[in-house]
Amino acid sequence: MSIYRFKGNESEMEVMSSATAKVVAKAKKDSVVKFSVELPKSRIKMMQKAIGKHSSNAELLQEFLKQVSKL
Repeated sequence: MSIYRFKGNESEMEVMSSATAKVVAKAKKDSVVKFSVELPKSRIKMMQKAIGKHSSNAELLQEFLKQVSKL
């Protein structure tokens, strides 16, 4: 099966296989943006209670954000 994709008002059409479309979608989803955040220790302890202890605060925050986004 082929996937057809148009960009805006362009007249050109890009044709790709389903497998390629899945890889492109996953690459877009998995793109990473780094940022820093300062949190009080009480918030970190709250996240540890809600999610469980993880190896780093960054991973803990990432899991917490995943859980919150599901709500």
